[in-house]
Amino acid sequence: MANLNFPEVKDRDPNAEVDMEVLNDTIEYIRPAVQADGGDIKLASVKNGVVNIEMLGACQGCPMSIATLKSGIERILKDKIKNGTDDEIDISKKDLILLYDQWLEYFPKKRGKKVSGDILSNKAQSMLDYKIANKEEIYKIFDEAYRRDAASFTNPKELYNYFKTYYQLYKDGVDGVTMEKLFTKYEEVSEKFEVESTNLSKKLDLILKKHQKQSSFLQMVNILLLH
Repeated sequence: MANLNFPEVKDRDPNAEVDMEVLNDTIEYIRPAVQADGGDIKLASVKNGVVNIEMLGACQGCPMSIATLKSGIERILKDKIKNGTDDEIDISKKDLILLYDQWLEYFPKKRGKKVSGDILSNKAQSMLDYKIANKEEIYKIFDEAYRRDAASFTNPKELYNYFKTYYQLYKDGVDGVTMEKLFTKYEEVSEKFEVESTNLSKKLDLILKKHQKQSSFLQMVNILLLH
């Protein structure tokens, strides 16, 4: 069983009853997304209002199990927003924002490093993609991500939209958003964008080179086998 080390949930009622039907339905709901990453999930036990789950397959013993679980839930909720009924879309939008908020509260670090900037920028991007909030609210989340933890705010698309939403606020004539501040924001974000874009290109180059080496090796093996 993978030890997920979930933190103690604040204000949890130890006497609260767990609806087993809802719990099992939730696990079945999450399972396909976890299986997509080569793992699986099942209910291990329920005691004093605490639910313990077991991560199986590729997720067993993996230090990234928690991230896999979060990504799986996130992927399912986004799919519901895109393809669900009107009621499912409204509920899934609320649940998606709740997922980010709870992740930020209980898992603000990964491997000892802060990831609050990444979580908040993901939240802002989702709010933008699925029209969950207005431009001012979305910009505030992007800005909080940058001010709070710029080191983990690394997604070039999200950095671009951070500046773009500020530019849109300027065009809309929002109080306090001046031309001078817009230029300052541009210089600040463009420098960060360039750094992260370069880093992303380097990562992609490494992946491509690794793939090319694997392809060359397989070709060599095929030639040897044919002879």
